Amino acid sequence: MIVVRNGLAKLNGYADYADYADKEVYHRDYDAEKLEGFKDIVKLYGQEITEYGWYFYTFPTTDIEPQQLIDDVGLVMDDVSQLTSELYKKMLKMNECNVGDNEGRFVGSFENGSDLGKTGIIFLTLNDLTWDYKNLAHEFGHYVSSNCVVNNNALIQGANYDIAEAQSSGLEMLFILKAQDILEENYLSTYLGTIMDKLYALRDGSILDDFERYVYANEGMSMDEINEKYREIALDYGCEDSLILKYTWLINIHHPFTDPMYYMSYAIAYYTALQILKLANEDYQEGVENWIKLINSDMFNKGYMEIMEDVGLDCFDDEDALVDTMIYAFDIMYDSYYNNMQ
Repeated sequence: MIVVRNGLAKLNGYADYADYADKEVYHRDYDAEKLEGFKDIVKLYGQEITEYGWYFYTFPTTDIEPQQLIDDVGLVMDDVSQLTSELYKKMLKMNECNVGDNEGRFVGSFENGSDLGKTGIIFLTLNDLTWDYKNLAHEFGHYVSSNCVVNNNALIQGANYDIAEAQSSGLEMLFILKAQDILEENYLSTYLGTIMDKLYALRDGSILDDFERYVYANEGMSMDEINEKYREIALDYGCEDSLILKYTWLINIHHPFTDPMYYMSYAIAYYTALQILKLANEDYQEGVENWIKLINSDMFNKGYMEIMEDVGLDCFDDEDALVDTMIYAFDIMYDSYYNNMQ
């Protein structure tokens, strides 16, 4: 696949597939060099991300039934905003949400929006963890976007994934801040796990981006060389050697195998989600308003950096803002741990 994709890139005038994907697949309004400052900051805090993950990346088990999950998440969407309340009810009325247990079903979740816009359908298989709550909120974020899409050019060029994933993960944050009543004793661990999930994405998206760019730029590497390169990059970002997944990332994770260079969009989008968390914790309505601006952004015709300026959120290249946001997330988890030790 590396040879084939590089061949496609060269036919279109690019040095390799990574450069091709940036512009022709993901329509990014920045280049790889622009990402280096972001990655350097993430790398600086990579060890902390790994260490915090040991404590906080946990989601309690649950035996919730599919319909109860749908109903519970709907109660929270009523509290988030009028937009989420109305569209959740529309989704249920149109039978556009398929949630089921994990026996005999495809494992995973996704939202499939129409290329013509104004509709979508959610598919979700339960993990039997409170992860399912935030997961349904995430996919519903995509559904909201599908219903509110502006100037849809999906048939021509595809979406801006840096923004699409920020829309969905931003709603996760607004959801989790209102989910105390439905999660009850499982609320704190699920809240902290959701934040940790976003920090992991900053690190893992950066690792994968470095890794994939290297592999596509150095066609012809052996499997051992590829494995060792992944290990080298992951260690540089503070991963534990015993936990490093090797080349199977490209095969076992859907996006890197079918859509190389995708995961950097998660890193960038989840940084935006952490900004929305910070805003909403300080003033919930302000967080909602910024998220709705993202939903209403012209993501099929504008790039990430232009939209961030329109919305009033920080771009990933503002290193001071990135550090501030990451420390804010760490402090939430540290304060929670310290308080529970008292």
